[in-house]
This record gives sequence, C-alpha cells and structure tokens, in this order.
Amino acid sequence: MSHFKAAGFVFCLLVVLATPAFCQENQAKTTEPSWHDLNVKHTKTQLALANVELLSALEINKESPGTIARLVIERLKSDVAIAEQRFQEAEMATVGGSERIRLRNAQEKIRLAKLNFENGRLLHDNGMVNDLELERLKLKYELAQLSLVLLKNPQYFNTMLQSLDAKVDRLADEILSLDQRLSRLEPIRGFIPTN
Repeated sequence: MSHFKAAGFVFCLLVVLATPAFCQENQAKTTEPSWHDLNVKHTKTQLALANVELLSALEINKESPGTIARLVIERLKSDVAIAEQRFQEAEMATVGGSERIRLRNAQEKIRLAKLNFENGRLLHDNGMVNDLELERLKLKYELAQLSLVLLKNPQYFNTMLQSLDAKVDRLADEILSLDQRLSRLEPIRGFIPTN
C-alpha cells in the first residue's frame, strides 16, 4: 500500500506542478495579437503596398517614358510619405499621432494641389486648359492651404460641433475627390467600356 501511496503522491504532485505550465503554454498559443501589434503590421503593409505601387509606376515609366503622368507619380510619392508617417506613429503608439498624420496628409495635399495648379497654368498658357479649369485648380490649392491652417489652429473652432462639422466637410471633399479620380481612372483601367 505504501508504494501505491507514494506513487499516488508523486502522480498528484506531477499533476499539480505540470498543470499551470501546460495551461500557460496553451494560453500563450491562443492569445490574439494586441491592437498595437495589428496596427503596426497593418501600417507596415500599407507602406509596403505604397512603395510597390510607386516602384511599379516608375518601372513602367522607365520602360516607356511618359506612360504615367508626372502628377500621378507625385501622388504615389505622397502616398508613400503618408504611409511612412502612419507606420512611424503606429510603432511609437503615441497620443496625438493621428493629428500628426492629418497634418502630414494636409501638407502633401498642398504640395499636390500646387503641382496641379502649376501644371494647369502651363496647359492654360498653351491653350489646352480653359480659364474655368485654371480657376478650379487655383481654388483647390487655396483650399488645401486653408485646410492646413485650420488643422494647425483648432482654436478657430468655438465648439466641438463646429470642429466636427469642419471634419465632416473635409471628409465629404475627400470622398468627392476620390469619386472624381476613380471616374477618370475607370476607362483607363478597363472597368467601364469606352463606347
């Protein structure tokens, strides 16, 4: 009987000592990645995609110069710059990171709007763009500059409602801009027949 008692005691001791280690091992395997880890991976993948899209466009232009417009290349460079900022902010996981990303995005919009306006002015001087289109490009450039000023100076908003209203307006502008860009790209990419 004493052998059975000793064996039972050893068995119980092993079970008691092994169970927490086994549970910890299983718990570690089933633990999902943290929000921070997922965010870093997501922004890293966005950055990689932006880089690949830029390199792809540059390679196409290298093989066949002028195939992709200079402004499209600049827009892709802006995408890379913004993706880099997002990745850096995700890695640091700092408070205020989204604000810095919005500022970077606004700065890139100014740069692109200025390039569009300068390009439009050249086309206007050559008779390829009418006065109304040139005025539209000029106003988009001015709007981009004003958006940055408002973004940098939140004291211009007296209430949270005004601030939210301004953000909704900017979001609506972004959606409209994306819709216009997609409508121009669809026939090029073959999504819509060009009858």
